[in-house]
Amino acid sequence: MNDVKGDSVTEQDKHALEKAELEEQIRTLKQQRLLAILSTIGAVLAFFILNHGKIMNIVKPPPKIRLEVKDPYLRKIGKLHIENTGAGSSGSAIDTSVKAALDWIPMKEGAYRLVLSANNEVFFKQEIILKAGDRQIILVPQQRDRTIHVTVKNKTPKPPPGSPLQLEIESSGNGYLWIYDLPKESKPALIYPPETVSVTSHAIIAGKAFPIPDRENNAIFVANEPTEERLLVVVTSSDSRITADKIAARMSDATISKASSGKIEENWGISLINYRVGL
Repeated sequence: MNDVKGDSVTEQDKHALEKAELEEQIRTLKQQRLLAILSTIGAVLAFFILNHGKIMNIVKPPPKIRLEVKDPYLRKIGKLHIENTGAGSSGSAIDTSVKAALDWIPMKEGAYRLVLSANNEVFFKQEIILKAGDRQIILVPQQRDRTIHVTVKNKTPKPPPGSPLQLEIESSGNGYLWIYDLPKESKPALIYPPETVSVTSHAIIAGKAFPIPDRENNAIFVANEPTEERLLVVVTSSDSRITADKIAARMSDATISKASSGKIEENWGISLINYRVGL
């Protein structure tokens, strides 16, 4: 009887040992699986950390700009100054040649002021707002016959839909103010002055800010839905709308007719502004 009992205890010990070994193997497999999972997670995290910039460029591509300049004089010796005008930007700037800017320039999101000059003379200014994925082509017309410098201060860079723009316009010479809507795929449309305005109402005096809405409360209202809009501000030395239309046609992406081409025999100046409505 004692031998049978001893054999029974030995058998129990054997099963217990096998069970313990099996549990240890299961525990080891679980640890190995956990280590494999952690290793995979670590590898994925390391990949994202090392390639964060490339991944973000795919998911959220940086904005880019380039110039389109037809004037051979500006293409040859022109210089482009790009100043960051956004809040907290500390006025950081990029300086490059017009020739280099004919190719795409990668930028960061934000608000910028572009100034194109040659031989210390400013030929073109434009304010732009860039968001991820934007591809903006900045059209610079032939303007060596331009003699008036125009500066526009947009006090409403992100206007709500249907709201009036708040602008201050300054000119280096006396003249007459014209403002055009500049769609990307159609011809410019004159939106200021209204047809009912007298000649003297849109006359601009050199060095004196011209407000929009003007002194007679004539305003420019933005679109009623979120979009991006572009305006062309023109100052001419005469009150001829035909002359202003010719100048505006130079900036149009649409085909320019023969009537809109050729040298303009009077003093003039332009400035472009871009803004986003409700975005």
